[in-house]
Amino acid sequence: CDEMGMMLMVESFDEWNTPKCKNGYNLFFDEWAEKDLVNLIWNYRNNPSVVMWCIGNEVPNQWTEGDCKIAKRLQDICHREDPSRPVTQGMDAPDAVVNNNFAAVMDVAGFNYRPFRYQVNYKKLPQGIILGSETASTVSSRGVYKFPVERKAMQRYEDHQSSSYDVEHCGW
Repeated sequence: CDEMGMMLMVESFDEWNTPKCKNGYNLFFDEWAEKDLVNLIWNYRNNPSVVMWCIGNEVPNQWTEGDCKIAKRLQDICHREDPSRPVTQGMDAPDAVVNNNFAAVMDVAGFNYRPFRYQVNYKKLPQGIILGSETASTVSSRGVYKFPVERKAMQRYEDHQSSSYDVEHCGW
């Protein structure tokens, strides 16, 4: 990325102390999160391609009232180790994280999917900036273009491919 001029958001956690699966990182989060995050930042902080730190992707804690304190703590660790870069996380419940202040504590609120909610939630946040951290689902086939171009949910084709125009989506 440094050599090719690509921008990189370095992501740390897929779950915190609330599990996504039985034997996940949640078992080690309380003891290891700060150590792992510091090591990650130290490993990448001298790379000019790194423009942002990401402290989580669709972590279940985003639904829990008060767990914005964990987000703030992780963000503070990032700022302590590298004060030059903003911090985000990918949140897939835009309305919930705006209403429970989870998104408000972030430098940059990162929303996964539901782009039709971006404008409404942007107006409710103090940062004046949001990031579409995941905006298209993985239901497009590279280099395959279906005509006519139409928005469709859960479309099936005989060739088992879907359009690269990013107009087809899963039900969520």
